[in-house]
Amino acid sequence: MDNRKIQIRFNTEHGNSDLLWRVIIENHEYLAQSIQLEVPSHTTTDILPDGRIKHHITALYNELIWNDRNLLVK
Repeated sequence: MDNRKIQIRFNTEHGNSDLLWRVIIENHEYLAQSIQLEVPSHTTTDILPDGRIKHHITALYNELIWNDRNLLVK
């Protein structure tokens, strides 16, 4: 299976929610309470389609395992 890219950034709009992390996969955004990475990762600075600059933790993964609102990246 080919590795796929995941990007993670802090959810600055979490308010009183415990969903502190934005998870971006194939241009779709999901929210997570916690994330465990079991793959190498690095930081990136990316320009969004609307021109905003965002900073991410970026990794290539083979498998994502969601357990409720918690994400394991393999």
